[in-house]
Amino acid sequence: MTQGKLAKRIVHEANEFVVVFLFLAPFFISFAIFRVHLMGVCGKESSSYATEVLKALVNALVLAKVILTGDVIRLGKPIESRPVIFTTIYKAAVFTVLYIVFTVVENTVRSLFHGLTFEAALQSIAHTEKGDLLTLSLVVFFTFNPFFLLREIRRVLGVEKFRSVIFANDVQTL
Repeated sequence: MTQGKLAKRIVHEANEFVVVFLFLAPFFISFAIFRVHLMGVCGKESSSYATEVLKALVNALVLAKVILTGDVIRLGKPIESRPVIFTTIYKAAVFTVLYIVFTVVENTVRSLFHGLTFEAALQSIAHTEKGDLLTLSLVVFFTFNPFFLLREIRRVLGVEKFRSVIFANDVQTL
């Protein structure tokens, strides 16, 4: 790969990363703020808003990189010949599972860092976050659906036509 092509690829990947992050971050921040608020209403001890928002931003950053890595390894490529709705739901489900796996690994590492054994860390996560993981899975899955729908439409139309329709209101090109 020439230096010029490499530079273009880096710029392209950086732009993709920023777009994915900017799409995901508001959803995760909203969910984090709601969760802190709900814990306060219920009288349960919770982290501060700043801590939860920072964790949401880190999660959005990591998940943006996971999504772009999935693109590089062509995750979902075998079903891209199917209707867009199928690829959208499939990718939303696959990346939701990846996000939940990431969350479990993250919480396990955090528990290990705080002195629990590996088995105790997994048991702690299983007992305290079962409902949280289910709720988070639903939020992530339904967040991913419009995200992957837009990405699939962009893939089918092509980047230029997609941008023209979205940003220039050029529906005549369809």
